[in-house]
Amino acid sequence: MTVLIRFAEANDKLTLTQDDHCLGNPNKYKGIPAARKALSRCESQ
Repeated sequence: MTVLIRFAEANDKLTLTQDDHCLGNPNKYKGIPAARKALSRCESQ
């Protein structure tokens, strides 16, 4: 499984958020290259 984690900082605190919009949850991507292709397809739409 591959996940996309978004980082944000506010008031000197770090927030991590899992973004499931493009990859889904759970997903079947076993490696980074396949997940990157899926993310680039999603962003181009």
